[in-house]
Amino acid sequence: MLFLVDIKLVQKFKPFYLQAFKTNTLYFLKEYSRYSLFMMLIAYFSKNALLIHHYKDAILTYN
Repeated sequence: MLFLVDIKLVQKFKPFYLQAFKTNTLYFLKEYSRYSLFMMLIAYFSKNALLIHHYKDAILTYN
């Protein structure tokens, strides 16, 4: 799955991201917001790209 993750969110919640990528689960990412969780669920079931926050500030992370 391809994750598009906002840099500011990564800096603020880095431990959660690292844990989530390590365990390959969305459980730890649900802390951010309902919007983020909604997008993650879409990405999880569609096996497509996941967008958090804004494209312009995004970095690519492969899991």
